[in-house]
Amino acid sequence: MFNQMRTDYEVQCPVQKYQTHIFSTDPLMIYIEDYLSYEETRYLLHLADPLFIQSPVSKGYRLNEYDLSIRSSKSAVLPNDPIVACIEKRTMDFQGYQSVNRLEDLQVVKYGISDQFRPHFDWFGGMENPRVSTIFAYLECDDCVGGSTQFPHYRGAFPANWCKFINCEDNEDNRAAGGVGFKPIRGNAVFWRNLYENGTGHPGVWHAGMPVHQGRKFGLNIFTRMQNAYVGDDTSSSVEDSSA
Repeated sequence: MFNQMRTDYEVQCPVQKYQTHIFSTDPLMIYIEDYLSYEETRYLLHLADPLFIQSPVSKGYRLNEYDLSIRSSKSAVLPNDPIVACIEKRTMDFQGYQSVNRLEDLQVVKYGISDQFRPHFDWFGGMENPRVSTIFAYLECDDCVGGSTQFPHYRGAFPANWCKFINCEDNEDNRAAGGVGFKPIRGNAVFWRNLYENGTGHPGVWHAGMPVHQGRKFGLNIFTRMQNAYVGDDTSSSVEDSSA
């Protein structure tokens, strides 16, 4: 099945019919239904399976640090591949048909029981080539409890229709972090813009991967840089210093 899928995608990227919903304009946050097909989520999990290593964090400019009290997930950087290439093209078409050269390598992340990524930014001050935007897509969390993508600083109101995508009930994630939490629904994704127009970081995109209480969660990190992305540069997420 996967061999034929690779062949098909190499010939032509399929049209993925997704729906977008603007959740916030400041910061810009867009929820995307069906960003990935079911077959794509299965394929990415298959591709990532032998590649997982401990997820790093960065503290200031110290890259590839490891601190399980901050981030306890596993990560897999995906290799060049026809399906990956089509998802990269979809991502940059979504953002105004920009060059795929601005993308970092796509990363699958795996969260088991109690795994989490405490509140952090995907940017930090002084990055020479900052991440202008993030897409976090959900690959699998069919039987899991917890694991929402939480934005603790969000204080706005939203219609009840959003409750199919957002934790509206008084649950552990909302009590622990506050703000708003997006449910990990397979194939769906959350897009947010990390920077203001002047290039400075937006404090409203402070976010966390909340602990998984049951099952496993798999997600896909997609980071877009201001300029072409380069291998080996400042690619890890930053953790806000407690003195900031």
